[in-house]
Amino acid sequence: MDIRIFASEIIYNIGIVLLETAIRIHSMWSLKTQKMLSGRRATFEVLQNVFSGKNHKTIWFHCSSLGEFEQGRPLLELIKIQKPDYKILLTFYSSSGYEMRKNYPYADCVTYLPADYSTDALKIIKIVNPEMVFIVKYEFWYQLIKKLHENNIPVVLFSSFFYPHHIFFKPYGYLFRKMLAYYSMIFVQDSLSQSLLQSINIQSYIANDTRFDTVLNLPANRKLMPDIAHFKGDGILWIIGSTHPEDVDVICNMLTPQLLKKYNLKILWAPHEIENKDLIYIEQRLKANSARYTNLKYDADILIMNNIGYLASSYYYADFVYIGGGFKGGLHSILEPAVYSKPVLFGPNISKYREAQLMVDAHGAFIIENSASLSQKIILLCEDISTRTSMGHHAYQMIINNSGGSKSIYDTVFASQYHSHII
Repeated sequence: MDIRIFASEIIYNIGIVLLETAIRIHSMWSLKTQKMLSGRRATFEVLQNVFSGKNHKTIWFHCSSLGEFEQGRPLLELIKIQKPDYKILLTFYSSSGYEMRKNYPYADCVTYLPADYSTDALKIIKIVNPEMVFIVKYEFWYQLIKKLHENNIPVVLFSSFFYPHHIFFKPYGYLFRKMLAYYSMIFVQDSLSQSLLQSINIQSYIANDTRFDTVLNLPANRKLMPDIAHFKGDGILWIIGSTHPEDVDVICNMLTPQLLKKYNLKILWAPHEIENKDLIYIEQRLKANSARYTNLKYDADILIMNNIGYLASSYYYADFVYIGGGFKGGLHSILEPAVYSKPVLFGPNISKYREAQLMVDAHGAFIIENSASLSQKIILLCEDISTRTSMGHHAYQMIINNSGGSKSIYDTVFASQYHSHII
């Protein structure tokens, strides 16, 4: 073995031990982390019950959390429909993904991925014996990928992005470059990622981000929300979704009762976190009349959502939408409102979000730099219905133009010329 790889493996394994120690310490005060550890402890029993001693053909999907699941979902469902004789194993790293999708009907088994120890990786492989593994976007667990490779199990990474600053392209990134070589196929979203991988002799394929396929199904499956329609009335509805404190400050600094009254503007506000302290943080900064969704008052100017599972459907009723995370914390899904043909606004930190730049370039979104710029754009959208209509059309068309990634990946992976070394 290359001494650099050997040394990197030792460092990596020590890092995993330290990570697991930190997780256990964090679980002392985090309910979410406690749930994750509890779920992990049950993983092997769950797998034994579903797979052990049974002659199943299995395809394994692994996602970090809920966002990655939604990204991989259309490909998973396409495979399940096209290959109904295969069982689907779905694993998550985080509790948020698992808790939301533990009863997902297209998977035959949903559970947690254990810590990345060599023994645990081998144990899962022996129990499940998957014919193929699909990994969504950014999950690089060395021991797992290595053991799958050593057992001649094809591993497909898809909807991924690579940047020059990633560890794969650093002089000390030996182990991670080795990991990339263990993948049977890698699907990236753009030519820059493909060029970067080529620079380290890794082959890849370009396919559209599968999230575009995911959101195309939202309108047909949306929840009816007559309360929101009643709240909006004959006014203009601005939906503010998935905000962090930095977004709250920018919005509240420009939001006045006079603005709301002048344009008959109603606001539905859904913060990223809905713990009481997060709701209070917003309420204390508002200068207008507000109410919480579970205590609905139709005469309120601002309705703050304190429940989950409704935001994606509520976009149907919006006239325009602000999505949080673009100032700090990571931009949340801008595709969900866009699929309803709504103009989208978000903060400036979008360098890692290809879909955001695509939407701006397509004239379907505005980048917001500060409170003054937000005020200017909100006034424009309130006063000019033609701008709202045009931007919404362009936002939707951008999704259509970038859809189809799931079928492209499916066709490439399962094409006859790959059967000999894929499945």
